[in-house]
Amino acid sequence: MHKITPILVIVFLTFTGLQAQNITGILPQHAGQQLKLVGFDNFNTVVLDSAVVDAAGNFNMKYTANYKGMGVLQTQDKSSLVLVLNEPNIQLIGTHLKEVAKLKFTNSSENLLFVEYANQQAQRQNALVAWRHLLPLYKNAEVLKSQQQVSQSIQAEMNRLQQEDTQFITNLEKGSYLKWFIPIRTLVSEMPATVRRYTERIPENIAQFRNIDFNNSKFKNSGILKEVLEGHYMLLENMGQSMDSIANQMNRSSDFLIENLSGNESLLNTLGEHLFNYLEKRSLYTVSAHLAVQLLSQNTCKLEAKFSNKLEAYRKMKVGTTAPDISFLATQPHKGAAFNKNTTLSGLKNTYTLLVFGASWCTACVEELPKIQAYYTAWKAKGVEVVFVSLDTDSTLFASFTQPFSWLSYSDLKGWQSDIAKNYYVFATPTMYLLDSNRKILVRPNSVAHANAWISQRL
Repeated sequence: MHKITPILVIVFLTFTGLQAQNITGILPQHAGQQLKLVGFDNFNTVVLDSAVVDAAGNFNMKYTANYKGMGVLQTQDKSSLVLVLNEPNIQLIGTHLKEVAKLKFTNSSENLLFVEYANQQAQRQNALVAWRHLLPLYKNAEVLKSQQQVSQSIQAEMNRLQQEDTQFITNLEKGSYLKWFIPIRTLVSEMPATVRRYTERIPENIAQFRNIDFNNSKFKNSGILKEVLEGHYMLLENMGQSMDSIANQMNRSSDFLIENLSGNESLLNTLGEHLFNYLEKRSLYTVSAHLAVQLLSQNTCKLEAKFSNKLEAYRKMKVGTTAPDISFLATQPHKGAAFNKNTTLSGLKNTYTLLVFGASWCTACVEELPKIQAYYTAWKAKGVEVVFVSLDTDSTLFASFTQPFSWLSYSDLKGWQSDIAKNYYVFATPTMYLLDSNRKILVRPNSVAHANAWISQRL
């Protein structure tokens, strides 16, 4: 979980004109250091400009006028200041970026507002944490619960603090970047605490996420798209319910995102692929499979070819389906006496087969595949045979790489153009499938350790 600290923000509103925008300033304690102004492009970061602070502490940075959103000023000594780039000519005067109280800005009225908000909100949050700790004591502890007036006063003060925060946002001008940014930033900062201490807020946080318009152009340069997306699914993953219930909630959120981004082809591809990869990384395979099927089924946006192919692996190669048979040509490089001119995957007659796609040039394969050796004897005792299909195109490299392996290995030397790889929708290495004797897919392990855990517990 990330600890959220107050950030200093300069807000970027609409600025018309083609000229570049400027950030100038004086920071004497950063003299001689290089400064970088970093911006955001959905899930990516971009360097907007860089400059060296002169001996007197002066610096001048420019960035394009069409960049509208957040930025981070980074110094060579690892200090940073979060900015939302607003006015065309921002001036920053101070000593060192870590001495926030000494920083002053000109030509930046909304920044001054946010400095005020950030300071007040930090104090309100500290007070709320204290009151939230005391309230249950006065409600439940035998020696305190008779003091109903105190608990009522605590609740009233908590309500006042929350209303004060809400009123600040309400008073901001319509169209202000802060009016959009603060509530979403607050949601991002709340979710870790919701999971740890305030589980009663889970339904509210879920509803807030599903009311966000992800089509809003302010997201592109905001720097919080990744945090709000991953934070929401992390909240759902840790909501303390059954895995079926968690998967159902995640699927509902995925469906909301697809519907919300309907017609926005570029963003749907960008956000969909990031979410899919995140779910895969978290081993949330049933949820990623649902996302894949829903994305492929929608007809309002065209998916990019590479991303679409990745998703097809889940629609056509999902758990429970029958994997394609494989014809191994004995004239091609192979290792293992079982191969002959008529060998097929179905003809190997294994009770179970762990089919592994990889290559000698794959650094993850070099690390992962030797681990199979430690489990191979135990797996064989359970009826599991390993078949390695290499995407190598050099027979010498194939032979050298597979020489230590005790299991069957094969390559048609066609690399990514291999029909075997295409039929199994292999888009990354290593890729693994555990099949039963009828080639039904039992699981798609994401690592050798995952494969061993599944085999040890299920077979």
